[in-house]
Amino acid sequence: MRWMLYANGFCIYVSGIYLDGIIWSVVSLLLLLMRLLQVLNASPLHCVILLIIVAVFSLSSNALPNSPTSDWNTLYNLSGSHSGQEVAGISKLKSYLNQFGYITNNNSNNQPTKFNDYFDDALEHAIKIYQKSFNLNTTGILDSSTINQMVKPRCGVPDIVNGTALMYLS
Repeated sequence: MRWMLYANGFCIYVSGIYLDGIIWSVVSLLLLLMRLLQVLNASPLHCVILLIIVAVFSLSSNALPNSPTSDWNTLYNLSGSHSGQEVAGISKLKSYLNQFGYITNNNSNNQPTKFNDYFDDALEHAIKIYQKSFNLNTTGILDSSTINQMVKPRCGVPDIVNGTALMYLS
């Protein structure tokens, strides 16, 4: 189970897995709990019980289970890949771009898409859209600046849903 607060364009994992967000997560959670307990006129016993429940859920959650370090290493190994190549690991790149809406899932039965390792035109187009979305040099080639953007911690909210960009494209 994974809990996520999404407000004002920021994602915070309550479990605080990301080091740069752990303090913000803890402070936000405590402020939220304090306000809730204040509104409910809760007793100290209620406070302790609620904190135990939150701690259990926080410790049992997994943030971004589909993005282990080995996947990031795979992306770095793909640096310089371009259309027409077949390179081991391209399927993981396609899965990443699919997760955030840059490659659409054409399966009508909602089964996970099995991607191949061929760098096709659809992947090149998806990389160009990704690069444009993050104000990177729009080449369609998987360069180091694109990979560096991809490995940055982020929430799991897609950037594109049903063909509509949810983030500002300049």
